[in-house]
Parts: sequence; C-alpha cells; structure tokens
Amino acid sequence: MSFVTVRMSKEEVKRKSPTEDLDNNFNVYAGSGRGYLRGVKFGPDLPVTKTYPKGMVDKLHPVVCLAWVDETEKEVLVGISNHVVKIYDIKLKAYTQIISLDVEETKPMVSLFQYKENFLCGFESGRVSLWNFLSSTSVLNIKTGNHLAKVKQCETDSKYFATGGEKNNLKVWDIENSTEPIFAAKHLPNDELELEVPIWVQDMTFMPQSTEILYACSRYGEIMMYDIRADTKKRPVTYMKYYDHACISISNTMLNSQVLVGSAKGQVSLIDFRNPGKGQCARAYKGFVGSIRSIVSIPTSPYFLSSGLDSHLYLHDIKQRQPIKKLWLKDRINCLLMTKDFSLTDPLDAEHAKSEVLVDHAIIKCRENVSPKKLKMSKT
Repeated sequence: MSFVTVRMSKEEVKRKSPTEDLDNNFNVYAGSGRGYLRGVKFGPDLPVTKTYPKGMVDKLHPVVCLAWVDETEKEVLVGISNHVVKIYDIKLKAYTQIISLDVEETKPMVSLFQYKENFLCGFESGRVSLWNFLSSTSVLNIKTGNHLAKVKQCETDSKYFATGGEKNNLKVWDIENSTEPIFAAKHLPNDELELEVPIWVQDMTFMPQSTEILYACSRYGEIMMYDIRADTKKRPVTYMKYYDHACISISNTMLNSQVLVGSAKGQVSLIDFRNPGKGQCARAYKGFVGSIRSIVSIPTSPYFLSSGLDSHLYLHDIKQRQPIKKLWLKDRINCLLMTKDFSLTDPLDAEHAKSEVLVDHAIIKCRENVSPKKLKMSKT
C-alpha cells in the first residue's frame, strides 16, 4: 500500500476554508462514472452543484463507493475501481490523502467502508480485506465466494457487514470473529420443475437500529427479508418476485418495515413488509429513465435520492410519486451519500425566521402591557 499525501500551505488552507462558503453546506455527494466527486446542495431554491478537484481524476476508472470516515461527517471516503482510496476533506475542499492499495487483485473494487483505523474493502473476486492504512498491511482477508457484487456495513454496529453476489448467497460477518459467517442464507427450495433457483444477490441493507434484520434484492427481480433470529432454516422470512428484470439497488427508509428498490429498467418502488410472510408494493415512483444505480435515504428524513444511467439526480418525498427536484449531473452516477441532517430548509433562513417570530412575540407582549388609557392618549 502506498500513500500520497496532498500538502497545502497556510495561505491555501486559509483561502480554501472560508467560514461562510456554500461548499461547506452541500448535503449530497455523488460519485460519477468518470471518476469525479460532485457536491450538491438541495434547498428551497434551485439545486446547486460543483465538481471537486479535476486535476486528480482518472476518467478511465469510475467512483464505485462513497462513505463517511466517521460520524462527524467531516471527511468522505472515495473508492475508485482501480483499488485507489481518496479521503476528501469537506472543509478544505481538497483530497488530503490518496492511497493506492497494493493488493494482488485483478478484479475491481466494489465497496469501501471505514472500521476504526482500517479500510473494509470488497473486491469483485469475492475477497474482503481489512487494510490498516497506518501499517500498510492487511490485517484480515475473507473469501466470501467466487463473485462479490456488494458489501454493506451495518450502521448500528460497524463490526457487522453483509456480502452477496452471483452464486454467492447472502452472508453476515463479524469482523472481530471472521473465521465463519454468523449467518449464511440457504438456497430457496427448487421450483415446480425441481430445478435449482439461481442466486445473484445484487444489493442489501440492514434495518435501521438493528443488526439482525436485513433486506436483499437480486438480479432475478427478487426482494427478500431475512431475520437472523427466526427459525426458518436460514431462508427468507418474506420472499417476493416483484420484477421480471434485475433489481439493482435497495435502501432502508424512515419506516422499519418498508424499503426502496430500484430496477434495471428505471423503476423505483416502495415495498411494504408489514404483513408477515408477504411483501407488497405500497407506492411506485415516476420520473426515471434508465437503470437505477443508487438509492439512498436516512432514517430521520422523509426524502430519498436516486440516480442512474440517465445522468440525473432525483429527489423524492417518500409520500409523493413525482420527484420534487431533478438535477442533471452531466455523466452517470454510480453512488450517492447524504448528510445525516439533510433538509430542504436552509439553517440560516430557519434561524432568521425564528428570530423574526421572537421579535413579533416581543412586540405583541409590549402592546399587551400598555393600558388602553395610555394607548388612547398616544393616539391623540
């Protein structure tokens, strides 16, 4: 593993980190298919976007994953398909580190997360590595299967992560005890012709505030809910064949029993799993063209973002079918990242409105304290 640290002079830091700058208020970050990192500001007015440093971009290798370095959300991990990890500082608006993972891998990287002082990297070959970027060594290597489509870290407890891919069923791992997966899903029962049901797990997500309930979608249009605690012979507690084409992305929502699923034909649906053993479509959203490469939402917000091959970024309210806002980002977007305080209300405008309300209340209170007699004399 080799490090390239970007050093800046005090003048550059001072110039690049103003206290009141729009760049510090971006609430969405997007990774493009040409290696760019784009910042987007959604607010009450038109969306604002900016492309970050263009001089350090390899257009032949796309950004495949974005993640926060820690809960403070001051730095962004940018994973490139050619095993390069970039750390972007939001305040400085610059890449502070560019790390090339010296791995014996010919397959591209598909996922990247931070775990303590390590990078949790997933590769298409089925290998998951835990790289310590201080000692430049791999402290853990896991062979999850022959193909890996996605690695998803649990937000509730970062030591748990899930994996899946082609002919590689869903597995849940514990980084601190990784000799065997703590959960390995079994194949579905054979179909009516006694043929084996093919497996291709494309994406998965953990239920908010849970390490034991997961949702997964497959390239064969299947959506599944797993409960590690349930006695179902490690098969899905709820299974539904929803699409006749591939499911590409899945995301949890502010409601624990509902997930968002995007397909290869540009369809996004809200799937409800409240009925035990049965899933159903609660809402189908409109406005998309082309495959949905990424869907992202946060449990504290009713909004969700999606993007795909049509190079547009869509913002939806989970209760409305039509998009609230739509933004063209010039090239296709592979991954998205939202801030935990995402809102369409500008904090400065909210503070200003709050101060105006307080002033109005103060004026009303002063008028109430004035006696009618004094008020009549002042008028005369």
